[in-house]
Amino acid sequence: MVKLMISDYFIQARVLNPETDIQEVKSVPYNVKQSIAGILFHPDLRLTMREALSRKSLADSIENCQEEFIYLHPGDFTKVKDAFNKVQGFGKNDIELLSRIDNASECDVEISEHKNGE
Repeated sequence: MVKLMISDYFIQARVLNPETDIQEVKSVPYNVKQSIAGILFHPDLRLTMREALSRKSLADSIENCQEEFIYLHPGDFTKVKDAFNKVQGFGKNDIELLSRIDNASECDVEISEHKNGE
């Protein structure tokens, strides 16, 4: 399995202050889960219908994960990493996310089955 950190991090962004109608620089969260899920379907990838449909469950599992990390099967992680390698136009605010993708680590995960009542 590949362990990927998906918790949000903070970036500096220009935000309009509604009281003064002036743009200010503020620290705002960068939505990592939504960004990864979005890249999986980016137009640069030129996905076929079958490819797009096959990525839905992966995107859903990333977006719905409640933990700071998600464990992905190597095949699923390959889809994520390949998407990030093909899409162009990243900026400074994406550097932390790109680093997380590039430095995700493989690890052994023991999967246990839970039965009702145990």
